[in-house]
Order: sequence, then C-alpha cells, then structure tokens
Amino acid sequence: MSSIVLSIQKDILDSEKRVSDILRQAYILSRKLKITDFEKWITNELNGYKARSEIPDYRYIKSTIKGWNPYNGWIPVIIQDQKMANQLTNTFIGQSIPELEDLVKNSKGILHQELPDSFGGLTGHYTRYIAEISSNSIQGIIEKVKNIIMEWILKIEEDGIKGEDMSFTEEEKNIAERQQYTVNNFYGDITGSQIQQNSSQSTQTIKNENINDALLKEIISLLTTNKSDLCDKTINPEVFNEEIENLQNESAKERPSKVILNQSLQTIRSLLEGIAGNIIAAGLLYKIGLFI
Repeated sequence: MSSIVLSIQKDILDSEKRVSDILRQAYILSRKLKITDFEKWITNELNGYKARSEIPDYRYIKSTIKGWNPYNGWIPVIIQDQKMANQLTNTFIGQSIPELEDLVKNSKGILHQELPDSFGGLTGHYTRYIAEISSNSIQGIIEKVKNIIMEWILKIEEDGIKGEDMSFTEEEKNIAERQQYTVNNFYGDITGSQIQQNSSQSTQTIKNENINDALLKEIISLLTTNKSDLCDKTINPEVFNEEIENLQNESAKERPSKVILNQSLQTIRSLLEGIAGNIIAAGLLYKIGLFI
C-alpha cells in the first residue's frame, strides 16, 4: 500500500518535480480530510489570486521601472517622490504557480512587462516603459509555497495521518478535525496586512480644502484612458464605470462638490485596491491619495 502523505514528501525532495503537481496532490489530501483553510489556499495558488487583499505577503516583490531612451536603450526611471516610487515598484504577484513556473522556465534571468502609454502621465518623459522583475524573485515565491507544503505534510505524518491508497480512516479524519490545520501555523500571517497601502478599511476624513483641478483632471484622464483594461480586472465593473461617470459629471460643474468627488474617488480606490499587480492601478491609488 502507498501513502499519499509519504508520496508528497518524496516529490518535495525531487528537484525535477513541478510545485504545481505537488499542490494538486496536496489539494486532494486537504479535500479528503476537509481541511478547508489549506483547500482554499491551494486553490488560490493553483488558479491565481483574484483580489489584492487576498494575496499573501510572500508574493510581494520589488520591480524596476525603466524608460526607453533612443540613445542609451532602457534606463531606470528615477521617481523623486518616495511614496509614489513605492506604489509603482512594490508589486503583488497574483498569478498562479503554474504560470509562474512557466515564466521562470522561459526567462533569461529578467522578466519584463510592457506598460501602457498612459504610464507616462504618472512619471514623465519617456515614450515607452517596462517593469522589470528578477526571475529569482518569482522563484522565491515558488519555493516559499513548496516549503509551506513541506512543513504541513511533515506535521500531518507526525500526527499519525498517512492516507494509504489515497484514502483515510475515520481516525485519521478525526485527527485532522481536532488539529484544525491552518496555513498560518506553517507560515504566519498571509493576509498581506504588514504591507497595506491606502487601505480601504482605514478611516478617511473629507477635507474642506480647495479642489486641485490639475490633479483631478489627471486622475480622470488616467481613469478614462485605462478604463477598459481596469474594468476587466475589477470585481465590480458596473460600479467602477458609474463612479467614473459621476466623477466626470461633478467635475464639469461650475462649482463641483469636494464631498461628492471624494465619495466617488473613495469607491474607485476601493475597487482599484482589489486589482492585483497592476501598475496603472498603483499609480492611480497614489494620485487619488493625494487628492482626497
């Protein structure tokens, strides 16, 4: 008889084995034992994270923004404002483990993403931009996932769970229920709360100060230019479109209300915070934070 627990341990030690395959075995184990916390985590790792608020902080990495110079090629973009620099270069990676494994396999040490033309409205002077990420950073995410599974599987075996022939006894199921295994026990806080930026949960104060017309126009321009792409990624595109329209209508008035503008921007910000790893969304979050 073969044990699924020991099989997973063996695969973890096999450097040729894809972590995505190990995750699928671990999913079967968590599903059969009704370990819902690990089942949800494994599902996210296999299929990708849909909202930034769900992404663990081990998936938080730094990128380098570069602009195209016709004489010198790609050169790093220097962003003077440190808060804005952090927004644009600190990236949450929400893609699935299978996608990340393929990216690392096909890369030559550096991964880059072409940024939309409207990115120039955030930083300045170049006509083309890319975000560069070291493939080692992506590999670090994959290794962290592998280590979490390893620690969990070892603890399961220590507790007396083996899973012979892909099935579990009633006693093994009872052990799993009593232990109440959670991902936090093998990694720590995975909510990303240590790295919150412009959290929608924080209390916001609407200030009675003059409206910054230039900044408001810049925000509306970025929103309308990138609306289609952002709508595809947001969890509620109807509300997103509606609030952009409200923003445009209110800003067009002779005496726009700062309160109404802030309300729309707060809703838009909340929706943008749910978009994982989108650099335009990060830039807009920074701009909106300056306005509100």
